[in-house]
Amino acid sequence: MKPEIIITARGHAGTMTTLQAEFTAHLLADAPDRAAFLKQHAPAVRGVATFGPMPVDGKFMDALPKLEIISNFGVGVDAINLDDARKRRIIVTNTPDVLNEAVADTALALILNTVRKFPQAEQYLRGGNWASRGPYPLTTDAGAKTLGILGLGRIGEAIAKRAAACGMKIRYHNRNRKDVPHPYDPDPVTLAKNCDVLLVVTPGGPETNKLVNAKVLDALGPQGYVVNIARGSVIDEPVLLRYL
Repeated sequence: MKPEIIITARGHAGTMTTLQAEFTAHLLADAPDRAAFLKQHAPAVRGVATFGPMPVDGKFMDALPKLEIISNFGVGVDAINLDDARKRRIIVTNTPDVLNEAVADTALALILNTVRKFPQAEQYLRGGNWASRGPYPLTTDAGAKTLGILGLGRIGEAIAKRAAACGMKIRYHNRNRKDVPHPYDPDPVTLAKNCDVLLVVTPGGPETNKLVNAKVLDALGPQGYVVNIARGSVIDEPVLLRYL
């Protein structure tokens, strides 16, 4: 008999196919009544596969008394209450390194598109403005700028490698100084003061909530750029709106 699991939401098609082949899988996203669904499957469910931001807290865990493992599709586990899982001796896993290179490619594209305004230039060209109004105005040189990486983990290091290849100077702030050839800044404010482009790559969760605040944005200045590939919660968005 296959072990029974709950899948919180519809995820990547290939992963869903594998889970449904290897386990007796119950899809929570299809349940009209979540409480009734959990009660129905509680006696047999031993694992939960999580996709997306749905909170998995102590109340959810207690509804599944035989729960042994919560497996998260993705690196960030901020939607899972790790303290609650630890108290109940429930294993929590994630999928680090799977998308490092893809995310780093996307981050570099966002940096270049923001600084060089490639999307705007393409729209200008496709709109026929080149013939009637002349070339698109010159932008700025990304390679002449300093990239400040807030959170130099695996993905941050992959981005640094790409940005350095474009000629950008790299600085970083991390919870701990790393053995890397880039200058270290002791806090986000100092990092913002010393860079032109602030790239946010931190985990989400309470520890980083509104980490990029008014002090950081003031230090970055009106000519600075913010590129966030982390959770939206890392930036104080109401404050950010005042700077736009």
